Amino acid sequence: MNGENVSTPKTNCCSNGKTSEKTNCCCSNCNCPNVLLPALVITIIGTVFGFLTCGWLFKWIYAIEPISAWKYGLDVAPSVKAMAVNFVGEFILSMILVCVFMKLYDGIPYSGWKKGVKFGFLVWLVSALPGMFAIYMWMNVAVEWIAYMTIMGLVVLLIKGAVIGAMCKK
Repeated sequence: MNGENVSTPKTNCCSNGKTSEKTNCCCSNCNCPNVLLPALVITIIGTVFGFLTCGWLFKWIYAIEPISAWKYGLDVAPSVKAMAVNFVGEFILSMILVCVFMKLYDGIPYSGWKKGVKFGFLVWLVSALPGMFAIYMWMNVAVEWIAYMTIMGLVVLLIKGAVIGAMCKK
């Protein structure tokens, strides 16, 4: 193998027919509809879910002391600019999430939406769960909020994972 010309096989899984020579991860350049569409869908789902839970159904969680941690209070809504910046940021992060899913695709068991749910759970285990523990240890926020965000993070990542798994296939 030393000095031999070993190349990775070309894959063709983008709807536009382009192939990727550098990696077996389809759409690794994040320019493909196979990344953009699922990212947009999960961004919209996450935004709507956030409005329904944090902005309405469980809004009371932000009234538990200490309330000084929140940029926006119960009676102060974020500006349109803040909401737009949040949406764009979430979309960029969603594109990264879809790219990571495609990169790890062959290593995740199951298929379809079940593969996505497994992925969402694994992402939650290594991101949201440690993050919430760090917040509990080092920040002055209500324990109820931490529990709520830990559970909400799990639910959101399972839903996003299911959508990604259903929409992204190699």
